[in-house]
Amino acid sequence: MPSHIFDKQLVLHCSEQVINMLSPETEEHREWIKKGFLLYRQGNVFNVKQEGIFISAAVEDVERAYVKLDLEYFQLSSCSCSNEFPCRHLIAVFLYIYAFTDDLGNFFSKWKENPNKKLAVLKEEGLIQKGMKPSEQPADDWAELFKGELDNVETLFGTQRIYAIWYKVYPLLKKKEPKNRGLKPLYHIMLASSLLVEICRFCHQNETNTNSPALFQYAAQVIEELQLAIIEHVKQIKTMSLPFSADPILHDMRDHIRELLFCGKAFLYERVVIYRIIWEYLLNRKKWIEEERTMLEHRKDDEMKKGGLFILECELAIFHFDFLDKNDDHIIHYLHETDLPLLPFLFDWIISMNKRKEFKRFRKWVPVILDQANLYIQVEDFYDRQETIYYLLNEFEHYRAQAGDDETFEYACRKLLPYSYAVYHEYLIEKSLFHTWAELQLSIGFSLDDVESRLLTVIEKKAPGVLLPLLHQEIAGKIAAKNRSSYKDAVKYLKRLKRVYKKTGDMDTWEHYFQHITSEYKRLRAFQEELVKGKLM
Repeated sequence: MPSHIFDKQLVLHCSEQVINMLSPETEEHREWIKKGFLLYRQGNVFNVKQEGIFISAAVEDVERAYVKLDLEYFQLSSCSCSNEFPCRHLIAVFLYIYAFTDDLGNFFSKWKENPNKKLAVLKEEGLIQKGMKPSEQPADDWAELFKGELDNVETLFGTQRIYAIWYKVYPLLKKKEPKNRGLKPLYHIMLASSLLVEICRFCHQNETNTNSPALFQYAAQVIEELQLAIIEHVKQIKTMSLPFSADPILHDMRDHIRELLFCGKAFLYERVVIYRIIWEYLLNRKKWIEEERTMLEHRKDDEMKKGGLFILECELAIFHFDFLDKNDDHIIHYLHETDLPLLPFLFDWIISMNKRKEFKRFRKWVPVILDQANLYIQVEDFYDRQETIYYLLNEFEHYRAQAGDDETFEYACRKLLPYSYAVYHEYLIEKSLFHTWAELQLSIGFSLDDVESRLLTVIEKKAPGVLLPLLHQEIAGKIAAKNRSSYKDAVKYLKRLKRVYKKTGDMDTWEHYFQHITSEYKRLRAFQEELVKGKLM
């Protein structure tokens, strides 16, 4: 086979991956190289064909093996045999190709001079055990794979770059998932988070671009899908047992996941939430958390000294570790002192306390949650405010239902008015707290026109007296409007008012009141006519 068909740079690139993967200090690795070299030297490699970056070949052994060698990403190479990766057949084909581009002596010299120190560290920490596949140890290989594909769209600008990442890079990389079923969810989590980092970094770099609104809008849609994909794979992992070979990948993932915090200022909430989820459910080991916290504390100090961009990211990440450690006082003190509206970042913790039925802990958080809610209300637009407060009250309702603490729920509803009106209204009716309901209507100033007639009938039957101030207020407002339609409504409410006074046994007050309004508004002829039509006169 002529040597010129092999790209020397590509083969040398592949050799560097082999050198980094296999350590001459490991007996098992030395055996793989020895057996692969023996197969190559005996001429057992044949039918070698090249298609782009792939080399296919057959290797004669006890049973014939069929190899597909990926020169760009050696770890994605495969063999038909059942031996662990990288098998002697892959090594034999690699050495066969290398011999066409360079002296094999050079490869063996480089290999012996560069022991795989990272592999040794992982073994010392107990993160690699006998029988694991080296190709599935470091997450760095995956990161390199992702970067290679992202580099292909680096020349694109604006929404074209986001489009290419979502519709070309992402589907392509999803197909390159590891064969080990136990590692697939980890691969997809790291893939989605890496693409999220890339998109956030790109948006940060293009923040001043005239087309940035369209760019950010499109990016937000893609980031939401990536976020959902990560959450789905985390859920999948929670229902399964990860293989031992996942440990070194998780170990290496820490550096890559940390990039979520420092890839630009765009999409702060999404970045922090994903960082927290991955740490809480995948990386939650005491030693790792201590190491991560130390790194973040140092980074925060550096950011504060130089007036950096990522002080808040560091604090929010550290606070999450505090929360997991139930060190709430530190977080609560910070939230009481800050004027930053951080309510959305509290939701994970609120939900967690509810799920774990930590009711005493939840009550401790209530004042600062409500303070943060009022800060949030002041800065967000109406629809965001309404939606977020509704979501918050839903969690308060879950707490109330489990803890039986109506007092805390009512307190939250009162503090969050008027945005809590609909929720508070439903609660008061459900509990038949009609006096409080009437006070709510008076304080908000809603018209009885907005209250269902059926509900008024129920209240009239169960607690008629609470309707008196509401009806008086409504009637005065209708008469003051001074038009025929409002006079008709006033008469409608006057009839109900009369019934209520009758039910409360206070017709004297009704007669006095009715005499007063007919006298005061005797010049309003249309109103007087409507009173006659309504048979009140």
